[in-house]
Amino acid sequence: MELNICQAKNKDIFQIIKLIEKWYHVFGDEVNTDRYDFDLADIEKFYSENNGIFLIATVEEIIVGTVSCIRISDDILEMKRLYVNQTYWGKGVAQRLYSEILIYANKNKYKKIILYTDNRYERSHGFHKKNGFVLTEKKEMFDADNPYISLKFELDL
Repeated sequence: MELNICQAKNKDIFQIIKLIEKWYHVFGDEVNTDRYDFDLADIEKFYSENNGIFLIATVEEIIVGTVSCIRISDDILEMKRLYVNQTYWGKGVAQRLYSEILIYANKNKYKKIILYTDNRYERSHGFHKKNGFVLTEKKEMFDADNPYISLKFELDL
């Protein structure tokens, strides 16, 4: 399997949304670029304006994973949108994507990476902890159609 990592372009939005929707549907949620997922409406513009990047992992031109990050402050980077097609779980896709974010963070002299995840994405919690992230906050969220608990993880660089 030849895995390629590159920056997402707006031409990739359809495939990106299809990948993310698979996970949203598990919990009865939908991708909504007008309300919650506005960054997906124009990836190039959103991530450029927020001093960030959106990366995709592809195998034979099919998007099998995503990750993104945005600048929160001079010292803090927020990692977002880490999704991997279930067929590629355990094949190093998430680790490669995360490694690219780590390179980006170090190159840009960030001191901390934060991320927020849904409590229902249990498999990802172990991945984040394995990579040195620490759970620092739990918060009930009522801003979506299906309330959930948001977990905040932090990694000091």
